[in-house]
Amino acid sequence: MVGGSPKYVCFLHPYQVYSLRTDATANRVTWYDAQKALVSGGEKSNGIFTGALGEYNGVVLHESTRIPLAPNTTTVRRAVFCGAQAAAIAYGRETPGDGRMNWTEELFDYGNQLGVSGGLIWGIKKSRFNSIDFSTIALPTHAESP
Repeated sequence: MVGGSPKYVCFLHPYQVYSLRTDATANRVTWYDAQKALVSGGEKSNGIFTGALGEYNGVVLHESTRIPLAPNTTTVRRAVFCGAQAAAIAYGRETPGDGRMNWTEELFDYGNQLGVSGGLIWGIKKSRFNSIDFSTIALPTHAESP
């Protein structure tokens, strides 16, 4: 939930993103047209301002190189649509101090250069219950390499 509205996330393969961005079909609104209209209309909460590809009907779109190919094909890519609780995150044992992250700052070169190091042990995994994926849907589309 963001601002009281439900949000979902869809991870797209780079080839799917390329197809989405370069679609120039006549007589219909393309992804480019929709995003251009939002920005020119003053929309400032769209995902494109936060590093996402954009947002459509409450779905934030992200590009990911970790999306696998569909089985037995070279032209089909499978986006992953994620709902609530689609993934779980876990952190390693707490480091000394007041948080999970180890943060160190040191001065070098007689105080002229600052070095900063941050460390964290963590992991994220797709949720599965009774050997069944939970809160995710695979979205196969035709998307050839550019």
